[in-house]
Amino acid sequence: SLGADDIRWVSWLHRALTASGFYPSDEEAEDWMFGESTQDALLYAQAAARVPETGTCVRAYACSVCMRACFCVSAVHVT
Repeated sequence: SLGADDIRWVSWLHRALTASGFYPSDEEAEDWMFGESTQDALLYAQAAARVPETGTCVRAYACSVCMRACFCVSAVHVT
């Protein structure tokens, strides 16, 4: 969520977003920050993945159910 400071997780989220075509700002990506542009990219990714658009993310992964990037807000796959 906005302001998250877990560098490993935020870095991983940035890579997952970018690989899916959703881009946080260069500054946030370089500094491993979860700021407004990361949240915006996540909202767009959630909309594209048809999961609830919350701007928060419990996990981001390549979904084994639908074989696309998912940015789920819970541990349960939502299509």
